[in-house]
Amino acid sequence: MFVQVSNLNKKYRDKEVLKNIKLLIEENKTYALLGANGAGKTTLLQILAGLIPSDSCEIKTKDTDRELFYYIPNKPNFLEYLSGRENLEMLSSLKGINKQEVNDLIDKFDVSNFIDELFITYSQGMAEQLSFLMGFLFNPHILLLDEPFSSLDILNSIKIKNKLKQYISGGNSTIISTHIMAVAHQLSDEVLLLNNGEIIQFQNNFHDLQEFEKVVLDFLKRPEQS
Repeated sequence: MFVQVSNLNKKYRDKEVLKNIKLLIEENKTYALLGANGAGKTTLLQILAGLIPSDSCEIKTKDTDRELFYYIPNKPNFLEYLSGRENLEMLSSLKGINKQEVNDLIDKFDVSNFIDELFITYSQGMAEQLSFLMGFLFNPHILLLDEPFSSLDILNSIKIKNKLKQYISGGNSTIISTHIMAVAHQLSDEVLLLNNGEIIQFQNNFHDLQEFEKVVLDFLKRPEQS
């Protein structure tokens, strides 16, 4: 399974946020999406997920009966006066997913200590775990993760990363937007660097984190071409 994105453009008023973006997303891979604050990383992910419109975008892929993209935001939001389990059951039912599948995934994630509490009582880390559960239930080809580990403690961060590795090994992919260089270096197979509305894509063959950081920062410091 591969996805080819081309001619992706987005302008806000007079500012070109994304300029003729081209991406090739292959199965069994993790892509780190890096860029400065305001570079357009969240905009790009939300366009791919169909949450906001682009000015133009072409996507080529094989026919599939599964969702292509699913977006996990930095600050997940569910119905406050339903429990985590009830939120999962309600939203999953819209996709034809039964309660047993929901319960099986809950058991695998070991979230019994909070899953039946009202969402309004959740910490940010609990909300992020619930959002991951929703993403895995929907089982898209490509998970789009927007700063996914920002509020997770060490144990839950490791647990989620291991679940992601299992998910990717099943012929799927992830695009992870992050500001944490160590996360990008550790998890990604390829890097998507977004600067001045344009992207370069390259293999992450760097064994040394400092070398990886230098390449990324040198690119992000490039001035905009006139």
